[in-house]
Amino acid sequence: MMLGQLEEESGSVEKARAAYIQGVRHNSNAVPLWLCSSRLEEKSGNITKARAMLEKARSQNPNVPRLWLEAIRVEIRASSHKMGESLLARALQQCPKSGELWAEAVELEPRASRRARALEALKHCSSDAHVLL
Repeated sequence: MMLGQLEEESGSVEKARAAYIQGVRHNSNAVPLWLCSSRLEEKSGNITKARAMLEKARSQNPNVPRLWLEAIRVEIRASSHKMGESLLARALQQCPKSGELWAEAVELEPRASRRARALEALKHCSSDAHVLL
């Protein structure tokens, strides 16, 4: 991961991409590697490739909320709010106790219905700091 970040900082996107791919091949459970790889693709303008990377990461690590959260945020940054909302619904089914996902769900709600969503989040994970703050 560090090699990829160094290559990315020096401006060598192809070398950074190769380093991340090699790292993911050696350790497919490394969530930060998947995140760095998808963010590199998104910075390069390859939204489709970033989506594919996160989809592959979620298929290999299905119960990791950070991967779901990143996929949701990629969709929202790409101005695909409907896709982001549908991903959020799937993520909450897959990881119902994730405070990070519930906090994102509250944040994405329109201002008028945030209170109801926050109460629902508190029912599912009442002691999670992400939901409480």
